[in-house]
Amino acid sequence: MKPNVSSLLLCAGLTLPPAAARAQGTLTVNPGDLLTAFFQVNETGTGVDGETYVYNMGPAAGWRENTSTSSVISNLNTDLVAAFGEAWYDNSRVRWGIVGVVGPTDPLTSGDPARTTYYGRALTSFAPNSAAPLGLSSSQRGNVSTTVKTFSTAMNGQATDSNPKGAIVNSSENSNYASFQVPARTTPFNIAADPNFSFGPGNFGVSGDYTVEAALDVQRILHTTTGADATAGLATENAIVGTGQYIGTFTLDAAGNLRLDSRTTTPPAGYDSWAAANGLTAANRAADFDAEGDGIANGVEFVIGGNPLATGDLAKLPEIVPTPGFVDFVFRRTDASAASNPGVERTADVAGTWTPAVNGQDGVTITTEEDFFGAGIDRITTRIPVTGTRNFARLSVTLP
Repeated sequence: MKPNVSSLLLCAGLTLPPAAARAQGTLTVNPGDLLTAFFQVNETGTGVDGETYVYNMGPAAGWRENTSTSSVISNLNTDLVAAFGEAWYDNSRVRWGIVGVVGPTDPLTSGDPARTTYYGRALTSFAPNSAAPLGLSSSQRGNVSTTVKTFSTAMNGQATDSNPKGAIVNSSENSNYASFQVPARTTPFNIAADPNFSFGPGNFGVSGDYTVEAALDVQRILHTTTGADATAGLATENAIVGTGQYIGTFTLDAAGNLRLDSRTTTPPAGYDSWAAANGLTAANRAADFDAEGDGIANGVEFVIGGNPLATGDLAKLPEIVPTPGFVDFVFRRTDASAASNPGVERTADVAGTWTPAVNGQDGVTITTEEDFFGAGIDRITTRIPVTGTRNFARLSVTLP
């Protein structure tokens, strides 16, 4: 079966403005954002030498359910070179860690749910869910939240140049990630044994098709499960108040690619697994059925990353972008649906024959921008030459 999103008519003559140059801006920290911080200790390991680089990975709720095996979040090489030199990945004095919290007071007042703490520690092994959970008492959770919020507040509004989600700042008590790291293995907010994880010299290991320079397991700790989504994409059990729940591993290679690595060889789940996870039953789980009546078939929701039981996904539908002599058909594709090969079909007559648009044939080009819409959701652009006076294109999804 082929649930089709729509037949879209080319609007000729529309020109697009040139892309705006990336201007200097500021680093903005919003409630629920997850930050990763890099700094360099001095030769004796008793203080910080130089600057701190902070990158905002965006809302934790967006990536924590990720199940793709190697999703590149961003390339940080340019900023890390600026902060720590060309060979930052072989500098054993460069340390990094994860910061993420939603607390009961400003500026971070709500989240997923309120009072949720995220933290990282050194990778234990490249085996699925190998990170043993850590536990924090109520008072420890409060101390962690306070110190992380102090750091997050200090980052908010810091100037940045090349990367609008990152900032290189002078280290200080409020903006230095190490300022709340106690050099003891028993500290409840433990990143690693020293306690912050260091890079090289030498490589950390290999995960999939790339070499890892550094890796951090990330866990979240719920202060309360009231109103919470107690599950996480890689977790084997529901979250328990005060107990760390493993949700993934962040890895960094020498090229500066920051990834969320699930550390599993299991391929992304297919349509049946997706349907079951989204609450579809035998009565409404067919790929060509529109479970919530919003005009989008379940199979299309699977491809574009929609919710088959809730309205509000119209903005995720494909769009057509006219360019001189061509039409660009742009759609979202989840990693889980990639194996089903969703694609674009074209025709000059909606009542006639639809022909698949194939890369390299008849002037068609297809490009993929990985994780453009967030971890595990790619942007696929199919560029089709305009012929005649009428041109139509549609998304074709073929599922069992």
